[in-house]
Amino acid sequence: MKVVGAALKKIAVALVSNPRNWKTIGGIILALIMVVITPIAVIVAILNGNIEIDQNRLAQIVQQNITAEQSSNLDMINTTMEKVEQELEKRNLLEYKTQAEVLYVFSLTEHSNDENFVRNFVKCFKRGITDEQLVERVNEKFGTAIQYEEFKKMMDSIGNEVSEQS
Repeated sequence: MKVVGAALKKIAVALVSNPRNWKTIGGIILALIMVVITPIAVIVAILNGNIEIDQNRLAQIVQQNITAEQSSNLDMINTTMEKVEQELEKRNLLEYKTQAEVLYVFSLTEHSNDENFVRNFVKCFKRGITDEQLVERVNEKFGTAIQYEEFKKMMDSIGNEVSEQS
């Protein structure tokens, strides 16, 4: 979970610089608050015994502040990533999960509704493939222009974040 949180954090930072992504980012942030921070706060409250959090009320507040479009986008992103993870696991390529998350959230969310997106995306992954080759394959398959250097910076940032949390 820490790896996913760190990856999403770094991806969000990269995406914030593009105003086109602000609605999606807002939805993701609200969902992360609800999904990640709330359980942590509840555990701390239980251990300390002096803080009460009404999770239902918090969920209501988040739902009131998220648009239907943001909620729909967030659901689509989560559902698609779950399918990607399942397909990677089926192909015994789960070690590429972080690269898949970065590529998908960073550049491929608009392709989510394409027929056979998950299968086509996962076909870009092969055992022993380098990140540079992976980016080339994704660009070729989806007609994107992902720069390997940007992808590498994102992966390095995530790697640093994960090692700092360990």
